[in-house]
Amino acid sequence: MKFNAILFALLSGYSLAQNVVEVAVGLPNLFSELVDLVVTAGLDGALSTTQDVTVFAPTNDAFDKLHEGSLNLLKTEQWRSHLQNLLLQHVIPAEVPSSAITDGLTASALNGEEVKLNLANGGVVVNNISNVIQADVEATNGVIHVVDTVLFPEWVSTNIVNRTVADPELTIVTKLVSGLHLTEALSVRGPYTIFAPTDEAFLEGLERLGIEDRFISAHLAAKLLTNHIVHGVYSADDIENGLELMTAQGEEITFSFNGDVPQVNGENIVDSNILANNGVIHKIDGLLIPKSIEPTPEVPMTPQTVVDVAISNSDSFSSLVDFVVLADLVTALSTTQGITVFVPTNDAFAALANEAPGLVSVLQTEEWSTHLQDILLYHVLPTEVPSSAVTSGLAATTLNGEDLLFDVNNDGIFINTNSEVVLADVGASNGIIHAIDNVLIPSWVTNSIVDRALGSPLLTILVDLVTGAGLVETLSGEGPFTVFAPTNDAFLEFLGEGADDSFLDPELVSSILTYHVVPGIYSASDVAKGASLTTVQGEDITSSVMGNTVMVNGEIIVTADILAYNGIVHVIDGVLIPKEATAPVLMQESLPNALEQSTLSLNASNQSSASSYQSRVAAIVTTIAGLGVVIAAVF
Repeated sequence: MKFNAILFALLSGYSLAQNVVEVAVGLPNLFSELVDLVVTAGLDGALSTTQDVTVFAPTNDAFDKLHEGSLNLLKTEQWRSHLQNLLLQHVIPAEVPSSAITDGLTASALNGEEVKLNLANGGVVVNNISNVIQADVEATNGVIHVVDTVLFPEWVSTNIVNRTVADPELTIVTKLVSGLHLTEALSVRGPYTIFAPTDEAFLEGLERLGIEDRFISAHLAAKLLTNHIVHGVYSADDIENGLELMTAQGEEITFSFNGDVPQVNGENIVDSNILANNGVIHKIDGLLIPKSIEPTPEVPMTPQTVVDVAISNSDSFSSLVDFVVLADLVTALSTTQGITVFVPTNDAFAALANEAPGLVSVLQTEEWSTHLQDILLYHVLPTEVPSSAVTSGLAATTLNGEDLLFDVNNDGIFINTNSEVVLADVGASNGIIHAIDNVLIPSWVTNSIVDRALGSPLLTILVDLVTGAGLVETLSGEGPFTVFAPTNDAFLEFLGEGADDSFLDPELVSSILTYHVVPGIYSASDVAKGASLTTVQGEDITSSVMGNTVMVNGEIIVTADILAYNGIVHVIDGVLIPKEATAPVLMQESLPNALEQSTLSLNASNQSSASSYQSRVAAIVTTIAGLGVVIAAVF
């Protein structure tokens, strides 16, 4: 009781003008270890800007209960993903004051695992082990509950073998580990990174080796299995195009990207960052066959990938090769297996340049690289489709996510009505090629940013506001622009359910809308790099990344890279408010308000008075309208 009184006295002097990180930084006697770990994990920026979070903050004493060696390992670069996961176990993406906690309440933390809350002895217990010793410490972007024990995610008590045993898609890997007597090594030693083929991928790989009865010798099994094991911890964030790693078998494996999909030796990583206390697992859709046991071709020949075929037929396909090189898709199209490529001839690209010279010109610039990749991937199917398998009315989804429609008649095979297959079934080592006489055009070529918004039932309020502000013509014009588009739910949270937006000052609306527009094209990968982007309204917005989530000003990008002929759209789950609009309110609210060597073995030896976001927005509008602030429209 005496400790809680001292703790309350320490915390009560902190102002609502501090975010959750600043509150922790200001209390080093309580939270210096937590702050050190948050900074080491690179989460300080995200936790400072993400809105409406609940943080269960362990004290320094809580961290002192942990194994010192394991805690030090977590601070190293190779264990960073594990540290991030552990810290995000303590963060819920919603404000949960103590008054809202009921016995047995569960909530999903930002690492995807559940947090269970119970009421006991007049207080709150988290995950049955951690007591809330001070509740409802207020911050500008959420609430903090101080806890006396660190919360453990599942991986802390789960090793690599446990993970494979629990996965129904990894039964063959599990049986090989057991049969080769590697269970103990992969349970208690490490750390390791495992690239685990699914059962289907393993069987397909055995067929490539000519093994049809599924019986393999212990020697072959050992070579195959150890070619999927790398010493050290390599998370998905560590994978870069061209990265090479040495396996336990002694051969190097090479990494590349097919669009945004990471690949190892041309096989897709289909599920990444499955954490364990002695490493990490990435599931793959192909077997990594060591070069030393690759089957010898029956007919000696130099295999040509689809890219090699195009390069060797430069008289017909040099234009395509130039664009593939420019879009940085050479490696992906050379290593991805089992694809069908519809290859426009040089004449097809010349016809496009004649019909749409502006489009062809911008596609050759760095700014439009995402659009170029998209138009090229619209010509690639992820499976092999010989001409004999094409039927009239067939629809097939390409690697850019859009469908191709086929028509077969006496004149030949036609794609999307106007593109004819002029040469079919050109074989390649990783797929099949059909030459076509017209470039295939994806939907963004004929859709503006406004068209994209009009086509989405999630963006009707944004469309109404853009129309009312007279910005339709501008956002349908040449651009290019990057638009961060709040959903209807985001606007309803901003305005309040049933609110009438007619009371909003038109110039204020224009200022807020133009704060969501950035000149130029910035893909999700560009935004994820953390750059500050200057909006048309004149102020900057700041991007950040938490795990795999990309955010702007703390609002999550829920759908990324919606392309248009004049830019790109990212759908976000919150409305971005410029400082220009919030300054009067911030002045009113500025008054202070009381308030393992190889295996990690982390063994454990005042209700919020903040106003609701809706009230704050109403205050913003009322204050600005009352003061007669004039915000110049940009467009």
